[in-house]
Amino acid sequence: MKIRLTPELSYIIGLWVHCRTEKGIGVIGDDETVSNFAKSCLDLGIAVPGKLLYGESKIFFYNSAIRKFFDKIYGERTARFKYGNDYSSAYLAGLFDAWGCVERGRVCIRNLDIFDKGLLDNLRMLPKDAGRLTVIGKDKAFLKFISPYVKRNKAILESAKI
Repeated sequence: MKIRLTPELSYIIGLWVHCRTEKGIGVIGDDETVSNFAKSCLDLGIAVPGKLLYGESKIFFYNSAIRKFFDKIYGERTARFKYGNDYSSAYLAGLFDAWGCVERGRVCIRNLDIFDKGLLDNLRMLPKDAGRLTVIGKDKAFLKFISPYVKRNKAILESAKI
């Protein structure tokens, strides 16, 4: 079975990339992040309900082909998501659902690495470092860009009138 990148899979990779578990394919986070990851994987059919393993604030499953694919996309994410298309929109929506917030009226994402900051810069979202937070300079444009794929932080989109 050949695995192909889709916007839905890009979203899951965005959730997974900065809060992944040590074992298998999974995430560590609050209850909402964990349930969002599980639901997205089940809906896409990459996880089987009886094979999901739960721990304290984490969920994961084993599939070596999918893990290899995720690792490949992780290594190529700067090239894969550099265009303003559905793939990068979904990937950034996953990042935002995992680590996004609004601090003092500014749209931010926590714990981004240099590659994801570069991706935001390439898409002209004007990221700025503020400690562990990355502030999105063009917050309205960013929220509009990711709005089709955001699942968890819909309230932020509604408050920004997107």
